[in-house]
Amino acid sequence: MQKDAIAFHRLTQYDQALERLTEAMQLLEADGAPEATRQRARLMSWYAAVLQRQKQPEAVLEWCERAIAEAERGSAHDALAQAYFMLDWAYVTLARPADAVYSERAIAIYEELGNLDLLAWVLNNLGGYRYLDGKWDEAIDLAARARDTFRKIGDDTNALIVALNIAEVLSDQGRSEEAGPVFYESIDARRAVGIPLEIAEALSLLGRHEARVGKFTNAHACLDEARSLYEEHGDEFGSLATDARLVECLALEGMGADVVTAATEALERAGAATGTSVLAAALHRQRGFGLAQTGDLNAARVEFEMSLATARSGGENYGLISNEYEVALTLDALSRVERLAGVEVGGLEAERDAITARLGVVRLPRPPLGY
Repeated sequence: MQKDAIAFHRLTQYDQALERLTEAMQLLEADGAPEATRQRARLMSWYAAVLQRQKQPEAVLEWCERAIAEAERGSAHDALAQAYFMLDWAYVTLARPADAVYSERAIAIYEELGNLDLLAWVLNNLGGYRYLDGKWDEAIDLAARARDTFRKIGDDTNALIVALNIAEVLSDQGRSEEAGPVFYESIDARRAVGIPLEIAEALSLLGRHEARVGKFTNAHACLDEARSLYEEHGDEFGSLATDARLVECLALEGMGADVVTAATEALERAGAATGTSVLAAALHRQRGFGLAQTGDLNAARVEFEMSLATARSGGENYGLISNEYEVALTLDALSRVERLAGVEVGGLEAERDAITARLGVVRLPRPPLGY
């Protein structure tokens, strides 16, 4: 049953995966043998993994605690490592990074067990946490370690898949020439594996990249396909994140009225969802660009200020998107509109420059203000 559950998990059929895991745990419920204890721990850690994919981090914490207790009781080191892996992922999602201290323990266990496959995935996620923490060079190094670990076991497909995280950081840094080829390689690898939500993630990020380099036709094609895949498989957050990237694409094209309409609709959806504050910050900023492009600089300024306040407020972050980068983008937007109004912007630009220097950003995307 565990094998069936893992297969359902990989196919993004999460409800079916949870059903199989529940059935397996029920079969072992009254068995006090050591091997049954170890197997229960493994099932519990997989249950947590599926819940994390379903974006239920509070429930993940509960199941990880259960898995850790059972794994320690039965000396199930592999289950313990997976529970540590999921625990950090849930804590970071819940905007509790200070509590995410377990990945290094998972790495040590997987190294001891010689499980390079799962070691690579922990390294990959740890790179994502360093990205959120503003340590972007370290994030790239960890993603590269994950890629190279996959290569050691001859898994070139997953090596290319995790390389997407390298491309994402390079793209945010404005190093588009380096990011582009990596995006395309990762897309090809994910299409070869055929997991719809993994394909959608890569398409959504590639669409944003293409928009930022001015390839708007390609950007729309990628974003439209990503959104269709997310909607087909019921991933509301992925669909909303893709919509936010589409709104940015429209802003970069200077489509002011369309930007305002699309951003407003997406903000309504974000307000009804959980873990979307960072997307709301981006959407307020893009609506500001749309308003500026239609000639309303005062309303644009209000949106930029709302974006800045939202990004700084933090909050649950289901997409593991950098709030600090959003702050820098909005500081740049606000300083531009204030300059047009003849307002002193030294403080805004100094804060922006401090953030971009720390993150290694060499170029920010700059939608036109319409003037």
